[in-house]
Amino acid sequence: MKKVLLATTALALSAGVAYAEVSLSGSARMGLVHTGKVAGSAAVAGGMTAGATGTIARYNTIVAPSALLDDTTAIESGAALQGHINALKAKINGTPAVYSNPTTLASAPVPGLKDALAAAQATRDTAIRNTGAPIANIAAANQAPTAGSDADVAAKAKAVADAEALLAAISGTAAVAETAATTRMEYRTRIVLTGSGETDSGLSYSASLRVADSTTKTSVDALSVNISGAFGSLTFGASSSAAEYAVGDIAGVGYTGVGFGNDTSFLSNGALAVYSYTAGGVTVYASAGQIDSDTFSIGASYSADGLSIGAGHESTKTAGVSVKTSSASASYAMGDTKVKVVYLDSDLVGKQTGVSVASTMGAVSVAAYYQSTDPVAVAAKSVNNYGVGASYDLGGGAAIKGGIAKLGKQTRADLGMTFSF
Repeated sequence: MKKVLLATTALALSAGVAYAEVSLSGSARMGLVHTGKVAGSAAVAGGMTAGATGTIARYNTIVAPSALLDDTTAIESGAALQGHINALKAKINGTPAVYSNPTTLASAPVPGLKDALAAAQATRDTAIRNTGAPIANIAAANQAPTAGSDADVAAKAKAVADAEALLAAISGTAAVAETAATTRMEYRTRIVLTGSGETDSGLSYSASLRVADSTTKTSVDALSVNISGAFGSLTFGASSSAAEYAVGDIAGVGYTGVGFGNDTSFLSNGALAVYSYTAGGVTVYASAGQIDSDTFSIGASYSADGLSIGAGHESTKTAGVSVKTSSASASYAMGDTKVKVVYLDSDLVGKQTGVSVASTMGAVSVAAYYQSTDPVAVAAKSVNNYGVGASYDLGGGAAIKGGIAKLGKQTRADLGMTFSF
């Protein structure tokens, strides 16, 4: 990207040379974006189905193991169905204490599956803080996992997901209207102002500010402030997490990203502080949210002879519940062709696998990707995204780009021009 130098100062001192400069860079795009229609769906009545594999059998396993419902007769509606829905909600969320008067406890609070998950996560997190490692699972294969172990947390997270899936199945769903297809003009311009310099001792520093105007909004964003030297690099600001730096995404398509169906579902994108250190082909990363937050991430990558591998881990809290991801990637470049595979296992979104191929032949570049997400809830269906795209380099920072992608049930496409300056 070509940069325009606005101001430069240079100071020659006996201990070394210090300098500072301010520069402008930018990008722009314009084109057409098509969003395909999504078929609607009719309302689905709630109810509980009979049989060994029906929702009554699942309800008995989750809610009523000591007072089993008759699983030979379906429960289609009415007060009985609503009562079982309420019981399932109580099983998931627990019930509060009830007082007959301000000081007399009528019934004690009953913890739910979410409370059990939060307690297991707290026990695991305490063990990690105290010993540097989670509690080992020493339970036999046919026994409940050891309290506070990773296996215990995973089992309790699955229990919550299964119960929520069952609740959705027996509660019914409202009708969903069809989403019409649209084609619209789209544009965006971004200007980045960057100041950088170096001290007499060789410490480098920089800060950047971005002004953006697009079809949807105008904004001014403080991107980042960075210092770097022999110790590595430390950035405060709008950065990706350590795991995202180390693992990355598979190749995308289109001039807008066409819905970004190639994106890996990292948790802490936008970490406040990111540290990195490189030695040879190895780079290690660490990132964290604000000091009083529970968001952190670590990652590492290695590159040599066209092969790159990366791995990362993230942890944060959502509605007071700890959520973690582990991810890994591998890519191999053969001349102008690169193949990449990414895998992520998340407490929040489930298991995600993606693969892409990107190649450049002179002024023409092509890319294709496939990504599959298996949600945490056992009853939820996998979501599959795939896309193909191409671009043609016009020279001088301009290119024609286009792509088409299938994101779940919806088709999207774009075609336009991009410019960098």
